[in-house]
Amino acid sequence: MSKRTGNLLEGIGLIFILFSFFVQMIETNIETDTRELANYQIHKKLDHIWQIVSTDYAKRYPEQDVRITIDFKHFVNEYKIYSEDKEELSNWEKLVKYKWFTNIRLSLFILGSLLLIIPKFIKTKD
Repeated sequence: MSKRTGNLLEGIGLIFILFSFFVQMIETNIETDTRELANYQIHKKLDHIWQIVSTDYAKRYPEQDVRITIDFKHFVNEYKIYSEDKEELSNWEKLVKYKWFTNIRLSLFILGSLLLIIPKFIKTKD
């Protein structure tokens, strides 16, 4: 193997490793956004439950002067079960959820690392 070929392999390996880092950054960003959306939905559901409990308490103990009104139609229209939320994932979120990005990233990293290492063990012609 010539020195030029070895340098070319190392350059391609570095590009693969850099691209695997880029894929990881995209994957992390999508995972964070998806997790924050799920947390928002959980908190919204907990707020609804709190409002329902508060209204029930106000009806049971009117002497406490707690006044709460609830629009149940609004809750029913806004409330989704977990499986419905999963069906609404975007294509990018599905790629992250089903580990496509992880597989691509790992493959690029391993291939890039091998392309960096192989020229070091093969005797080069000057």
